[in-house]
Amino acid sequence: MEIQHIKRIITHWETSSFSTYRDTFEQYGGSVNMHPDVVEYFMKHHNWKFSFFHYKKYGEIKGAYFVCNNQNIGILMRRTFPLSSDEVLIPLDPELRCFLPERTNKLSVYHRSQIINATWRLARKKQNCLIKDTFSSKFGKNRRNEYQKFLRNGGSVKSLDEFSGDELAQIYQSLFRSRFGDTL
Repeated sequence: MEIQHIKRIITHWETSSFSTYRDTFEQYGGSVNMHPDVVEYFMKHHNWKFSFFHYKKYGEIKGAYFVCNNQNIGILMRRTFPLSSDEVLIPLDPELRCFLPERTNKLSVYHRSQIINATWRLARKKQNCLIKDTFSSKFGKNRRNEYQKFLRNGGSVKSLDEFSGDELAQIYQSLFRSRFGDTL
């Protein structure tokens, strides 16, 4: 029996399915590189192996994750696809405290209170940047000036409700191409 399999048994993570993973993600959320639609895309268009696992407590599924190609938690393809791979946010019940049987240096700091066996400072070479809740008055003034300049130059601000899903997708693609060109 493989050691990783034994670790999963000891830590109460069970083999699961994509549909269970999707339901758990919809309930608890997670990072883009863990999103079921992204996973489904890679399952259909790439010859990758995905293994899904879930954590049950009192008969309810409280968390789930997947391993891609027997290596990584999450899809870590930032050089080939426009996906963040700086951190992995696993769909977990906010009240859950558990052991994670996989090894990763991408685990989000938001799991600090949930993953018992994670090392947060000692062995981490990378530190994720967390956004501040407040901004300086100078920062706010600069953004207001940029906004006013945008309006003076003929720009306008519209509600997302004014656009269809297709229009939003076209706008996103246009902005993406203007930023990254054909590099991806």
